[in-house]
Amino acid sequence: MENNKCVGKVWLVGAGCSAGLLTLEGMARLRQAQVVLYDALLDPAILAEIPAEAEIIPVGKRCGRHSLK
Repeated sequence: MENNKCVGKVWLVGAGCSAGLLTLEGMARLRQAQVVLYDALLDPAILAEIPAEAEIIPVGKRCGRHSLK
């Protein structure tokens, strides 16, 4: 049996509901990301900082409207 290992890192970056609360370290991690999962409260200005080639997945929910099962 082959041993298929995927190596990567997961970073949890929080910014509250304002781009002004995002740390410089958090911004640096987002600018290097390959995949970003984000919730419904994210300031849209932060999405603009994510690389165009990154996969961006909305996972947040609003009352009665879940984006993912």
